Amino acid sequence: MVNGTPTGRLMSFCRKNKIFITLLSLQAIVTLLAFIGLFAEPITLTLDAKDIFQKQIIEDLSQAKENAIQTESRFQLSENAVVMTWDTNAKAELEQKLIIPLSQDLVRPGAYTLTIEYEAHQYLENSFNNDQDGTAYCTVLSPNSPMTVTMDTMSFYDDRTTMLNRFWVRPLSIPKDLRMEVVLNTGDLQIHSLCIQEQPVYRWIQLLEALLGTAVLVGGYMLVRARKRHKCTGFDKQLKTGFVLFGIILLSSMPLFTDFLYVGHDLLFHLERIASIAEELQAGQFPVRMQTGMLDGFGYATSLYYCDLFLYLPALLYNCMLPLRTCYQIYALLVNAATTLISYYCFSKMTKNKMFGLLGTAIYVLSTYRMANVHLRAAVGEYTAIAFIPLVALGLYQIYCSQKPRYREWLPLALGMAGSVQSHVITTEITAAFIGLIFIIYLRKSMRWARIAAFCKAGLLAAGLSLWYLVPLLTSMMSMDVHVNNVIPHIQEHGVYLFQLLEILLPGSGLSLITASTNNEMPLGVGLPLLLGLMLSLYCLIKSKEWKVEQRKEFRLMKICLILGVLAMLLSLRSTPWDSLKALLDERIAKLFLVIQFPWRYLAFATFLLAISTSIAMMLVYEFVRPQWKTISLLMVSAIVLTVGVFTLQFTNQVKGRSFNVINTWEEMDIGGAEYLLENAATPYETTVRTAGEGIRVISYEKKNSVARVVCENTGDEAGNVILPIYAYNGYAAYDESTGNRIEMNEYINRRLRLVLYPGYQGTVLVKYEAPTLWRISEAVSLLSYLWLAIFAWVKRRKRRAALSSVENRMNP
Repeated sequence: MVNGTPTGRLMSFCRKNKIFITLLSLQAIVTLLAFIGLFAEPITLTLDAKDIFQKQIIEDLSQAKENAIQTESRFQLSENAVVMTWDTNAKAELEQKLIIPLSQDLVRPGAYTLTIEYEAHQYLENSFNNDQDGTAYCTVLSPNSPMTVTMDTMSFYDDRTTMLNRFWVRPLSIPKDLRMEVVLNTGDLQIHSLCIQEQPVYRWIQLLEALLGTAVLVGGYMLVRARKRHKCTGFDKQLKTGFVLFGIILLSSMPLFTDFLYVGHDLLFHLERIASIAEELQAGQFPVRMQTGMLDGFGYATSLYYCDLFLYLPALLYNCMLPLRTCYQIYALLVNAATTLISYYCFSKMTKNKMFGLLGTAIYVLSTYRMANVHLRAAVGEYTAIAFIPLVALGLYQIYCSQKPRYREWLPLALGMAGSVQSHVITTEITAAFIGLIFIIYLRKSMRWARIAAFCKAGLLAAGLSLWYLVPLLTSMMSMDVHVNNVIPHIQEHGVYLFQLLEILLPGSGLSLITASTNNEMPLGVGLPLLLGLMLSLYCLIKSKEWKVEQRKEFRLMKICLILGVLAMLLSLRSTPWDSLKALLDERIAKLFLVIQFPWRYLAFATFLLAISTSIAMMLVYEFVRPQWKTISLLMVSAIVLTVGVFTLQFTNQVKGRSFNVINTWEEMDIGGAEYLLENAATPYETTVRTAGEGIRVISYEKKNSVARVVCENTGDEAGNVILPIYAYNGYAAYDESTGNRIEMNEYINRRLRLVLYPGYQGTVLVKYEAPTLWRISEAVSLLSYLWLAIFAWVKRRKRRAALSSVENRMNP
């Protein structure tokens, strides 16, 4: 009878599932501790110069006898600063280091911000540490437990007066020797104050992690139980499919499971984009149009030309105090997962077979070119856009396979193009070119009104979803003279040699070189699985008459994908006469073809198209050459594993890594090729506010939360100017802080903003970036498009369910 009671059943359950109950109990304790931690008072430590001077400790780090511990302070205390001055007679680093103990004040695990107010004066001729840029550098550490504290070293620079950094004390860690160290590199440093603040928002992240761990644990247990209850083939197939997809995601993401980032080609630029978006979102700019803090406060218009929509997620995570590298790793992992799931859905639909959909997904997601984009090149926009190519292909396939395409058949095309536009414009342009080519190839089919209507609907929906970005992009390109508008690049020299294209195994490191050599060149080919698939597709093409498959939709899809895939490979070659287009075509038309920058970008499309033809060819081999199927399939799977293994091994052994918990000050100047910089803009970036005219005086200048605050006056008899360290991108406006009246502002030489102050003016001018009304209208249209799509899909889903329910009721009265 006891076993029949709730308590009895619970005890019986616990006895039968001891391991699960133990793990769940431990996870519950972690979750409870995280929840209790939400209510603790945040730690704040503020020290002025006198406090810093009194708290400092003297320590012999080298433990050498000649560097005995000193009993007197090595630094001076002025009226409001601790002064660290480079001693040219110093014999050891010991005499140049300020150490502040923190263990008595900060012992709780969590995330902290560090703010130091200072003045710095650098003397480069006295520098003893060439690896550190800046007058000095700072870190927080635990010498006896180095793994308990996570922080990137941050430098002090002459042109700034505030140093901002973050550090993390790991969970279940209470370091007894936590301290801050400031090491003088060269010159002198005056520290006025420091402030360390715990960030409570990070506690919510820790609670979310605990809840997620609990969900994974419970979900895994329920999955095991469900498999025991449902001993049927269908459930096992679904489970195996899920494990294979999980394996593909895992293999494609292996280099992300570290506490550092491998330094890919474009990684620094995209990390800076994430950090800048986070800063602008925190300042209230939404959507982000101008990274006002980039280039030492001059600002950079990345968001106007390079859509940031998908980077809002890592930016929001960064604002929740996650390390920047973790934010990026989460994003890359999610893109890999999205690419895998989208590809599986699309490949399965096109091949009408889930097994070969899985095979095509593995070939595509684990292809060397895509892996190189994600890890080696860190080409965030491009590898995000690659996730949407299968949707575009599925939409086209369904439109051409239907006499009257319905919304479910053209919707993938709309979503794929919208996602591509908002990820990477160059990939979108190449995709549009292939769509146009297919339209011409199947011109008779294309000219049916139902298909034209489907294309129009898909195009209008994609435009509506993307209008919030397209309108600012187009208006900015027409109204601002940026570098990318005036360059017609030579791209042929970046093409691929034929033998590279046909290489079986590709390297996991290197660059895109223009020298007459391939030494240290990045992987530029389709790889062994697709080369095998290419040969297999050709074999199926030869045997098509014998097999009588010419009229099958799958075979025709394989045929067109094979042709277009080979074409994409040819377009990536160094021998393709890209540079001749400048002489043959009008400059504006030639630019449309050459805007791709690198011919090897066509390899993304060659990879996808050949992945489709390979999966269909494998399906035909399975159907008509069954005796050799096991051998061929084993060879294909081995080729996939071998290529991804070789790439990952070489990549992780040859590419350097860095922690990238935050973006260092000097790294904020990285803007890639400066494509979106105004022509003839002043570089290097002189951050001094200058004046022009008698009687013009600037009392103070500060840029905070995306707003520049200028306290100034004009005591002269004529109008004068204040030249600001801000680039004159369209959209900036100036207002008097007290009256709200508009202050005249225009462009000065070297493309800097210039305030015009009339005689007698005295006050504070606020300079901020404002989006035009037209852009706000485009944002509203896109928002309505997203709402319409959601409501429309919901209504259609309800109708479909109602229809199915009605059919079931009729069949089972």
